[in-house]
Amino acid sequence: MWTGVVIFAFYQILHVSSIPPLLSSAVSEIGPAVQKTISNEDARLNFTELAGKYGYPTETHTVVTEDGYILTVFRLGRAGAAGCAGGARPPLLLVHGLLDSSDTYIVAGPGVGLAYLLADAGHDVWCLNHRGNRYSRRHVTLDPDADNQYWNFTRDEHGARDLPAVVDYMINVTGSATINYIGHSQGTTDFFILNSARPDYNRKFNLAICLAPVAWLHHIATESLQSLAKIGPEIKLAADVAGLKEFGAHGKLTNIAALGGCELSPNALCDAVINELTGSHAERIGANTLATALGHYPAGTSLKSLLGYGQGVNVDSFAQFDHGEAGNLAAYGSCAAPQYDVRRVSAPVALICADGDKLSVRRDVARLLHRLPNVVAFHLIPDPDWGHVDYVWGDRIPTVLMPKIHEYLNNY
Repeated sequence: MWTGVVIFAFYQILHVSSIPPLLSSAVSEIGPAVQKTISNEDARLNFTELAGKYGYPTETHTVVTEDGYILTVFRLGRAGAAGCAGGARPPLLLVHGLLDSSDTYIVAGPGVGLAYLLADAGHDVWCLNHRGNRYSRRHVTLDPDADNQYWNFTRDEHGARDLPAVVDYMINVTGSATINYIGHSQGTTDFFILNSARPDYNRKFNLAICLAPVAWLHHIATESLQSLAKIGPEIKLAADVAGLKEFGAHGKLTNIAALGGCELSPNALCDAVINELTGSHAERIGANTLATALGHYPAGTSLKSLLGYGQGVNVDSFAQFDHGEAGNLAAYGSCAAPQYDVRRVSAPVALICADGDKLSVRRDVARLLHRLPNVVAFHLIPDPDWGHVDYVWGDRIPTVLMPKIHEYLNNY
């Protein structure tokens, strides 16, 4: 059922350019109006507005990658502070998941959101935004609205190009020799990709805490996403014909449909969708946080980024993007896409996973646990109701997750 819904949404809703001109015009007129009527104000605020509303100072930093993508990185200070000056600890970088943004770490609000909790604990918090999302949709020469080449990136570039640019920038600004790192979902993939492909970066990480770690994905427990992954080549072909390169652009019908759907539909229906896709439950997120989160998510990415994860579901491997035999020969000089060797990840790593997570499942995480050479901590949340988005939106973050994060950061 949900396969059909997602495919329909992909072709008919997620990208305004695929909507007939008359409807597209109507969407451009009603979109802002609908967003203004959303009852939850926090769903409409951007990162700096949302943090500022609750008394948290922010800085906005611009980082340019080696291939010309312009990224926005936010720095967050503790509530009531005059600025964002760091302390004696290494600066702490938070990296979001697929189709997400820095907002995911604050949408749960003060006292619950990870970025707020960490800033209040005295950490110098920085929040990265991947190329292609609402805050990092810029390039030194390419126009994302006119140049399809802008969207010719995968998760490989997020890890091998976005992340090192931000790490080097933080080290340069703060003067620290190393950083601490917390990634959620794709934010962990970035870390594994960077330090596998460019192992010289391992020395720049004091500690990496990986929430819902994602490298191998072959055993995800959601049938709808398994089905979508299987028809990934067909989706790519149809998207190429339609000229679609961007997926889930923020501020178009995506956020309106998601937020409106959960505000207007029965709670059981909204919960069923969230649980099927992530293992989380709407009631453990809370109506207010869910409304805020769906005003910020999705934040946009390239279609190729999603297809890369689909390839990982279909084939039991952690590899670079598979362009097909001819494309692989051109890109890599081999018929098959090269594998990432996580045995080269020598930085200290703490892994946190959960029984209820349908995307970062124990069987796949076990591959990481046994291959990473420097796992300093492993924690399983033994709760069947703790799913993939509970790490960032759940109401039990302060009691279930933060004690472990504090323990690991204090020990290293």
